[in-house]
Amino acid sequence: MKTAILMSMLIASPAWAVWQLDMSILRDAVCYIETRGESDPDNAVSPDGKAWGRCQIRYWTAIQYGYPRDRSAGNLFDRDTNLTYALIILHGKSKTLGRHSIRQLISKYGGRGGDVVSDRYIDDVLRTYQSLRMQWWKR
Repeated sequence: MKTAILMSMLIASPAWAVWQLDMSILRDAVCYIETRGESDPDNAVSPDGKAWGRCQIRYWTAIQYGYPRDRSAGNLFDRDTNLTYALIILHGKSKTLGRHSIRQLISKYGGRGGDVVSDRYIDDVLRTYQSLRMQWWKR
């Protein structure tokens, strides 16, 4: 029952604030959805060939968030580098939203150059976030 109530709050409430999130768990949820079905998510490449690794980070997005220009885009296949920059990107995008909704943050991460992401993508990330969060609480 508690899980159903929490899920309904996450999915239905557009005002669920970004500052209430555990960003590491959100990052893990986004990365899982970005590469689901991949046999080796750390070496995943987007269909257009422009996003790399577990969290599907684009090279120029990484650069915008402090990735050194003199480092190869191939370093984004490194698990630790990819996870680190995914977290940096989420934090950066959350600052531009202020206290806006988690749905907007997920959309900003998943959107490619202003593309709109589907409600299904957002809902999948939220369900995964909730599942990972419940696993964390059970530790």
